Amino acid sequence: METLASPLSEYDIWRQISGVGSSSTVCFIAEARDIRRFSINRELNAYTGIDIRPYQSGKTFYSDHINKRGNPKLRKPIYLFVQNI
Repeated sequence: METLASPLSEYDIWRQISGVGSSSTVCFIAEARDIRRFSINRELNAYTGIDIRPYQSGKTFYSDHINKRGNPKLRKPIYLFVQNI
C-alpha cells in the first residue's frame, strides 16, 4: 500500500510532519480518499466524527464531547497523529 500511496502529493505532505509514520499516512489516505473533496475543515471533521457536539438542557450546558458518528477507521490515524505530535 505504501508503494501505491507514495506517488501522491498528500503522502509527502503528511510524511513531512514530525511523528507521522508511513503506515498511519497510508491508512489516512486510504480512508479519506481524495481530501480535496472537502471544501472546509469542518466537513472533514464531520466525516471523521471528531466534530464537537454541544449538550444542553434548558439553561444547563455540559462539557462538549466528540460525536463519534463518523468513520472510526479514519479517526484512529488522526488520533495517532495528534498523540505523536
